[in-house]
Amino acid sequence: MSKQQQVQTHHGSRVQSTFRQLKECSCRNLRMVTGVLVIAVAVGEMQAAITTYDFNDGTVQGWGAGAGSVANENNQLRFTNENKSVAVQLMQFNPTPDNWSGAREITFDLEFTSYDGISAPSELTNHYAAFRISRSDGIMGGDYGTLSWNLDVAGWDFNEKRSFTLNIADANFTPYGNDPSRDGILQDVYAMSFTFETNSDTANASGLFDNFSVVPEPSTLLLGMLGLAGCALVRRRSRSIS
Repeated sequence: MSKQQQVQTHHGSRVQSTFRQLKECSCRNLRMVTGVLVIAVAVGEMQAAITTYDFNDGTVQGWGAGAGSVANENNQLRFTNENKSVAVQLMQFNPTPDNWSGAREITFDLEFTSYDGISAPSELTNHYAAFRISRSDGIMGGDYGTLSWNLDVAGWDFNEKRSFTLNIADANFTPYGNDPSRDGILQDVYAMSFTFETNSDTANASGLFDNFSVVPEPSTLLLGMLGLAGCALVRRRSRSIS
């Protein structure tokens, strides 16, 4: 074997060895990251939501419909508003106010099966479609401030269940009287309300509501675990490179 062939063989062996090491390192890193993600998911599932309404108990769980009516239908909340000269409203008043401190977002499912005067729920964007919370039993907040969100109804059709996510940080804050800050409302949530309104004098409408949940910020334990996993991964890569 010539000297040139020996050099090529030597370099080829080193390249193959390097590839094997990289492959082994990648497999180890993948197993480690996968394990951390599994643990993180488990911790996340253990971190319960602050407030939930899923209607799986066959009741309406304290919700009402303003001038309309509500009923449990196949473990969902059916709300109706028949021949009423008011907006469509879906409400919940808590005898014992909820503490939503540390909340990150609110999630829920909504579906309209009918609504006079519009061809699709997406047209509500030209009028009014919102969710609001306050410390008062008045829908508009009464003597207290409110946090409210305009719902994104673009492209929404009848009989289409839409999942909404409202970020707490994106809420429109209306201060009033005893609530000079957002935290004052989140610490003492008494009233929740959905309001849908058009320019029509009457609002014959019906829909379904389900899976309401107030989701907390990630726990310190979960963030710490992910941080440690990242440090371990960087350290292992540094050792492999050296």
